[in-house]
Amino acid sequence: MKKHPRHNQVRVSGFTLVEVIVAVGLFTIISTISVAALLSAIDANRKARQVQAVTDNLSLMLEDMARSIRTGENIDCGALGGPKNCPAPAGASAINFDSDDHGAVRYDLSGGRIRKEWTQPTSHGPVPVSDPRFAATGLAFFVYNTPGTSDGPYVVIHIKGSIQAGAVQTGVDLQTTVAKR
Repeated sequence: MKKHPRHNQVRVSGFTLVEVIVAVGLFTIISTISVAALLSAIDANRKARQVQAVTDNLSLMLEDMARSIRTGENIDCGALGGPKNCPAPAGASAINFDSDDHGAVRYDLSGGRIRKEWTQPTSHGPVPVSDPRFAATGLAFFVYNTPGTSDGPYVVIHIKGSIQAGAVQTGVDLQTTVAKR
Protein backbone atom coordinates (compact mmCIF):
# COMPACT_ATOMS: atom_id res chain seq x y z
CA MET A 1 0.00 0.00 0.00
CA LYS A 2 1.16 3.18 -1.01
CA LYS A 3 0.64 6.15 1.17
CA HIS A 4 -0.40 9.30 -0.43
CA PRO A 5 1.76 12.16 0.54
CA ARG A 6 -0.07 14.72 2.54
CA HIS A 7 -0.31 18.01 0.89
CA ASN A 8 0.69 20.80 3.18
CA GLN A 9 -2.29 22.97 3.24
CA VAL A 10 -1.74 26.39 4.64
CA ARG A 11 -4.77 27.61 6.37
CA VAL A 12 -4.99 31.39 6.61
CA SER A 13 -7.01 32.77 9.46
CA GLY A 14 -7.89 36.44 10.08
CA PHE A 15 -10.30 39.12 9.02
CA THR A 16 -11.22 40.15 5.58
CA LEU A 17 -10.84 43.73 4.49
CA VAL A 18 -14.61 44.28 4.69
CA GLU A 19 -14.71 43.03 8.29
CA VAL A 20 -11.87 45.37 9.29
CA ILE A 21 -13.58 48.39 7.67
CA VAL A 22 -16.88 47.61 9.43
CA ALA A 23 -15.12 47.21 12.81
CA VAL A 24 -13.19 50.48 12.43
CA GLY A 25 -16.41 52.27 11.39
CA LEU A 26 -18.31 50.99 14.43
CA PHE A 27 -15.42 51.92 16.73
CA THR A 28 -15.35 55.44 15.26
CA ILE A 29 -19.11 55.92 15.70
CA ILE A 30 -19.09 54.65 19.30
CA SER A 31 -16.03 56.80 20.14
CA THR A 32 -17.65 59.92 18.67
CA ILE A 33 -20.84 59.38 20.67
CA SER A 34 -18.86 58.71 23.87
CA VAL A 35 -16.69 61.82 23.48
CA ALA A 36 -19.76 63.99 22.76
CA ALA A 37 -21.48 62.65 25.88
CA LEU A 38 -18.35 63.23 27.97
CA LEU A 39 -17.97 66.82 26.70
CA SER A 40 -21.65 67.47 27.42
CA ALA A 41 -21.27 66.13 30.96
CA ILE A 42 -18.17 68.29 31.53
CA ASP A 43 -20.03 71.40 30.31
CA ALA A 44 -23.04 70.64 32.52
CA ASN A 45 -20.72 70.15 35.50
CA ARG A 46 -18.98 73.48 34.82
CA LYS A 47 -22.32 75.30 34.66
CA ALA A 48 -23.53 73.59 37.83
CA ARG A 49 -20.34 74.66 39.64
CA GLN A 50 -20.84 78.27 38.47
CA VAL A 51 -24.43 78.30 39.72
CA GLN A 52 -23.31 76.73 43.03
CA ALA A 53 -20.55 79.35 43.47
CA VAL A 54 -23.00 82.22 42.87
CA THR A 55 -25.56 80.62 45.19
CA ASP A 56 -22.90 80.24 47.90
CA ASN A 57 -21.96 83.93 47.47
CA LEU A 58 -25.63 84.92 47.73
CA SER A 59 -26.04 82.86 50.91
CA LEU A 60 -22.99 84.51 52.44
CA MET A 61 -24.25 87.99 51.46
CA LEU A 62 -27.70 87.23 52.88
CA GLU A 63 -26.19 85.89 56.12
CA ASP A 64 -24.04 89.04 56.50
CA MET A 65 -27.08 91.21 55.82
CA ALA A 66 -29.14 89.27 58.38
CA ARG A 67 -26.38 89.47 61.00
CA SER A 68 -26.08 93.25 60.51
CA ILE A 69 -29.85 93.74 60.80
CA ARG A 70 -30.11 91.36 63.79
CA THR A 71 -27.60 93.42 65.79
CA GLY A 72 -28.72 96.81 64.47
CA GLU A 73 -30.93 99.46 66.05
CA ASN A 74 -33.50 101.98 64.75
CA ILE A 75 -34.58 99.90 61.76
CA ASP A 76 -36.62 101.82 59.21
CA CYS A 77 -37.69 101.47 55.60
CA GLY A 78 -36.49 103.46 52.64
CA ALA A 79 -35.14 106.94 53.39
CA LEU A 80 -33.70 107.65 56.82
CA GLY A 81 -36.44 108.61 59.19
CA GLY A 82 -38.96 106.82 56.98
CA PRO A 83 -41.73 104.54 58.18
CA LYS A 84 -40.86 102.10 60.92
CA ASN A 85 -43.20 99.35 59.71
CA CYS A 86 -43.18 98.08 56.14
CA PRO A 87 -45.62 95.17 56.11
CA ALA A 88 -46.45 92.93 53.17
CA PRO A 89 -47.50 93.20 50.43
CA ALA A 90 -45.77 96.52 49.73
CA GLY A 91 -42.63 96.31 51.86
CA ALA A 92 -39.70 98.57 51.01
CA SER A 93 -36.93 98.40 48.44
CA ALA A 94 -34.31 99.63 50.95
CA ILE A 95 -33.62 99.37 54.65
CA ASN A 96 -31.72 101.65 57.04
CA PHE A 97 -30.49 100.96 60.56
CA ASP A 98 -27.76 101.86 63.02
CA SER A 99 -24.97 99.34 63.51
CA ASP A 100 -22.43 99.23 66.34
CA ASP A 101 -19.47 98.64 64.06
CA HIS A 102 -20.55 100.41 60.83
CA GLY A 103 -22.63 103.41 61.99
CA ALA A 104 -25.60 104.13 59.77
CA VAL A 105 -26.12 101.27 57.31
CA ARG A 106 -28.29 101.09 54.21
CA TYR A 107 -29.05 98.18 51.87
CA ASP A 108 -30.73 98.81 48.52
CA LEU A 109 -30.95 97.59 44.91
CA SER A 110 -29.53 99.53 41.98
CA GLY A 111 -28.66 98.40 38.46
CA GLY A 112 -29.32 94.75 39.22
CA ARG A 113 -26.86 94.73 42.13
CA ILE A 114 -27.56 94.72 45.88
CA ARG A 115 -25.57 97.48 47.55
CA LYS A 116 -24.47 98.35 51.08
CA GLU A 117 -23.60 101.80 52.35
CA TRP A 118 -22.16 102.62 55.79
CA THR A 119 -20.63 105.56 57.67
CA GLN A 120 -18.08 104.07 60.12
CA PRO A 121 -15.14 103.73 60.55
CA THR A 122 -15.02 105.81 57.37
CA SER A 123 -17.92 106.74 55.15
CA HIS A 124 -18.41 104.46 52.15
CA GLY A 125 -20.72 105.20 49.29
CA PRO A 126 -22.87 102.37 47.98
CA VAL A 127 -20.71 99.26 47.47
CA PRO A 128 -22.09 96.28 45.50
CA VAL A 129 -22.24 93.22 47.76
CA SER A 130 -23.95 90.76 45.39
CA ASP A 131 -22.05 88.58 42.94
CA PRO A 132 -21.72 90.22 39.49
CA ARG A 133 -23.01 86.99 37.89
CA PHE A 134 -26.30 87.45 39.78
CA ALA A 135 -28.78 89.85 38.17
CA ALA A 136 -31.11 90.99 40.95
CA THR A 137 -34.59 91.90 39.76
CA GLY A 138 -36.16 92.45 43.16
CA LEU A 139 -35.20 93.27 46.73
CA ALA A 140 -37.88 93.75 49.37
CA PHE A 141 -37.74 94.31 53.11
CA PHE A 142 -40.81 93.72 55.24
CA VAL A 143 -40.36 95.23 58.71
CA TYR A 144 -42.75 94.30 61.54
CA ASN A 145 -43.09 95.18 65.22
CA THR A 146 -40.67 98.04 65.43
CA PRO A 147 -39.61 99.51 68.82
CA GLY A 148 -42.47 100.24 71.16
CA THR A 149 -44.12 96.87 70.56
CA SER A 150 -43.90 93.83 72.81
CA ASP A 151 -42.22 91.40 70.39
CA GLY A 152 -39.37 93.57 69.11
CA PRO A 153 -38.71 94.05 65.41
CA TYR A 154 -38.25 91.35 62.84
CA VAL A 155 -37.47 91.74 59.15
CA VAL A 156 -38.29 89.52 56.20
CA ILE A 157 -35.80 89.87 53.34
CA HIS A 158 -36.88 88.75 49.87
CA ILE A 159 -34.43 88.65 46.94
CA LYS A 160 -35.30 87.70 43.34
CA GLY A 161 -33.07 87.46 40.32
CA SER A 162 -31.26 85.12 37.98
CA ILE A 163 -27.86 83.52 37.53
CA GLN A 164 -26.37 83.35 34.03
CA ALA A 165 -24.12 80.30 33.47
CA GLY A 166 -23.28 80.02 29.79
CA ALA A 167 -26.50 79.88 27.80
CA VAL A 168 -28.45 78.67 30.84
CA GLN A 169 -30.29 81.15 33.05
CA THR A 170 -31.33 79.95 36.50
CA GLY A 171 -34.00 81.80 38.47
CA VAL A 172 -33.33 82.54 42.14
CA ASP A 173 -35.90 83.41 44.80
CA LEU A 174 -34.47 83.71 48.33
CA GLN A 175 -36.24 84.70 51.52
CA THR A 176 -35.17 84.81 55.13
CA THR A 177 -36.58 86.17 58.36
CA VAL A 178 -34.36 88.07 60.79
CA ALA A 179 -35.47 88.41 64.39
CA LYS A 180 -33.96 91.07 66.59
CA ARG A 181 -31.92 89.69 69.48
